[in-house]
Amino acid sequence: MTHHTKFNPNYISICNPASSLSLIFTSLFLSWKRVRGSRRGDFCKEMGENGVVASKLCYPAAAMEVVAAELGHTAGSKLYDDDGRLKRTGTMWTASAHIITAVIGSGVLSLGWAIAQLGWVAGPAVMLLFSFVTYYTSALLADCYRSGDESTGKRNYTYMDAVNANLSGIKVQVCGFLQYANIVGVAIGYTIAASISMLAIKRANCFHVEGHGDPCNISSTPYMIIFGVAEIFFSQIPDFDQISWLSILAAVMSFTYSTIGLGLGVVQVVANGGVKGSLTGISIGVVTPMDKIFKPVGLRGDAAGRLFAPLVAAEPEDAGGEPVAVQALALQGFLRLCGSPEFQVLLNQIRGKAVVFTGHSLGGAIAALVALHYLCTSSSSSALAPAPPVLCVTFGSPLLGNQALSRAILRERWAGNFCHVVSQHDVVPRLLFCPLNVIPVHIVVGMQLHQLPVRARRAAGVVATVTARMADTNQESLRQLIQEHAGEAAIEQKLAAPEIPSGSPYRPFGAYVLCSPDGAACVDNPTAAVQMLYATFAARRAPETGAVPPEAAHSCYGDLVLSMPHHLLLKRRLGATVTAPAASNYDVGISIALEASGITGEATEAAPARQWLKTSKRVGRSPSLNCASLATRLGRITPCRAQIEWYKALFDANTGYYDAFKQRLSPKKFSKANMYRIKLAQFWDGVLSMLDTSQLPYDFHRRAKWVNAAHFYQLLVEPLDIADYHRNNLHRTRGSYITHGRERRYELFDKWWKQKGCTDPSTGDTSATTTARRSKFAGLTQDPCFWARVEEAREQTENAKSERDMTLLARMLEDLHKFERHSSELVESKEVSIDVVAPQSSYSLWVKEWNELKLREEIRTILFQF
Repeated sequence: MTHHTKFNPNYISICNPASSLSLIFTSLFLSWKRVRGSRRGDFCKEMGENGVVASKLCYPAAAMEVVAAELGHTAGSKLYDDDGRLKRTGTMWTASAHIITAVIGSGVLSLGWAIAQLGWVAGPAVMLLFSFVTYYTSALLADCYRSGDESTGKRNYTYMDAVNANLSGIKVQVCGFLQYANIVGVAIGYTIAASISMLAIKRANCFHVEGHGDPCNISSTPYMIIFGVAEIFFSQIPDFDQISWLSILAAVMSFTYSTIGLGLGVVQVVANGGVKGSLTGISIGVVTPMDKIFKPVGLRGDAAGRLFAPLVAAEPEDAGGEPVAVQALALQGFLRLCGSPEFQVLLNQIRGKAVVFTGHSLGGAIAALVALHYLCTSSSSSALAPAPPVLCVTFGSPLLGNQALSRAILRERWAGNFCHVVSQHDVVPRLLFCPLNVIPVHIVVGMQLHQLPVRARRAAGVVATVTARMADTNQESLRQLIQEHAGEAAIEQKLAAPEIPSGSPYRPFGAYVLCSPDGAACVDNPTAAVQMLYATFAARRAPETGAVPPEAAHSCYGDLVLSMPHHLLLKRRLGATVTAPAASNYDVGISIALEASGITGEATEAAPARQWLKTSKRVGRSPSLNCASLATRLGRITPCRAQIEWYKALFDANTGYYDAFKQRLSPKKFSKANMYRIKLAQFWDGVLSMLDTSQLPYDFHRRAKWVNAAHFYQLLVEPLDIADYHRNNLHRTRGSYITHGRERRYELFDKWWKQKGCTDPSTGDTSATTTARRSKFAGLTQDPCFWARVEEAREQTENAKSERDMTLLARMLEDLHKFERHSSELVESKEVSIDVVAPQSSYSLWVKEWNELKLREEIRTILFQF
């Protein structure tokens, strides 16, 4: 076969053009250059007899130089160039193919998206520009091929040959350094990119197996080493650039990338129903400095999603489609802090202990994120111990997240772990009620700089400059701006479904302590917190006291903390301005709370603030009333549970109620048991729905009555759900019950019971921490997923009988041995119900099958050894 040389990449421009026009221009031009000049390439000497070509023997150019010199007939030869090297065998097609290979890679897959971002005007213009750049640089390289006369001049076979022919001295060394620096840089870039790609595949597999809650921390160093070793190996292959099939493969890959990109574009056009796009491209809008600093960002990214997995996974998007999001600047500071080794060491030291997190201003927002991360890691831990007591106290902290974050914290029952102390005239905690595009950024920056120690300030004149700008700012206009938008947010809280939401996405969570020189008042309702933040800020002090500068109001928390004990010990009395008799002690308490928060009786905001506090109190009482009503409903639903217990007792002796329900033995009894199962599921789903919407007390999941009732329901009814799942063959279509079919209520009940089992071991209920050995079988199997594990074991046992792959077989046998140990421990300690060891139960049948399989494997092992 004819052997074609691979086109030397030193002869082409390694630009990255953005269009196929560059390929056309470059291919035609260089091909014309190549064909017009003399050819170069490997020499293939024909071998045979009587003029019949039997084969072709190809010689490298270095060897042919010696032969040509010895023979002395290089000039005018059909086999040699004028400088004694073999004539080239490339054609227009091979040159074009090599150019396409060089300029088209996987990046062409994103070409359509890039052009769409630029629009119909700038997109084609940029494509033509890069085509011209490629054409121009290719023309320069082609003109540098010969020195002197373009037909008879000396040939320059490499980049450095061309440099030596046109430059001299230090310029040659600089060009050589740049060439090798480019080669080294490209090698490093490809090594990093290849390792990242392999790492992405590995992490994707990890997330698929372990779930997105697992951090899947994998080092990229081994993959860099593997790719580097491969590069070193291929670099040692002689004449690697002369392998013709490799050039063909590279060209095919380039055409494949182009075909895939074209196909994806056609599919998108068909899906859109036509060609779309705009003349000017995608507009990103006006991005203000405040957008960059305080714009909320979602927590569903790789890093933040793992650090706050329970908040994101509990409800990925709320009813309005709004994802959980937090302040960008605080999240950036937290991620930077979380990446430091010192922080990780500190987290390990405090794990399992009672912790108080605190911070001032932006530090308070970061402290709240640290506390949330600590709560998330504690709740997702597999240990039985409950999350340790955590308290986060912030002072003058800006709002942290949106409404979805506030709801997620309420769902996780963490609102009581956060306390925000706010001064009456501090603008920072109320600043983010305003739309981000109207907030003067130097106000916030100046307040943050005032909190830094002198040694930490980057420049000596920074604070003075920002302070001067703050002094020039109209403080009254700033107060009016914040008061206006905070008022809009407060009014919005009174509407069930506001048609026009306020301009800011931020909302509070946790308890708020509203401080003034006269004392402090606390509200723990997010709605009341928004309203009281507005009311206390809008209330004006006496004219003789003067306006409090923003920076002073933001820096006064030390004095407020010192004065709090005095106000708590002081017996408060109503001010002299209150002359009307109070209707009740409750009204007097409301009046005292208003005065302590800085709202006097004659203030305009006193009347709406009083009404808001009363409404908040009524809303606070409703969870307790709902809990009492729910207890009544629990009593009414108890007969359903008793009917399932009676159904269980009927089949305990022979098959067990799990297998009876799965096989639908006694259809009439099965129908009744199934109806009661559905009724109980509806009741407990309703309980969790009320819990998610904060209609029940915050400590509902810690109350022994409800934890015990939920656990008993789970142990009794979940086996029936498992039986229903496997009877309908859902394990074959959806996957394992434990990972793909288990209801959310059972996972929450597991979590409640684990916490209760460690915090209240003195009760008579069986828990995971019970050490006393039973004298008879338990009334209900203590592993809720026991029957799901039995079904998986039976399926694995059946598969192991026909498995031929010894590696897979060994893995199956290892899993079966683990389940055997687990089930044997439960049976021996009598932590299972009597129906588990019934003669015809699934577990008893599995034991027989497993013993047969073990015997077969033992015989096989003995024969193999023999």
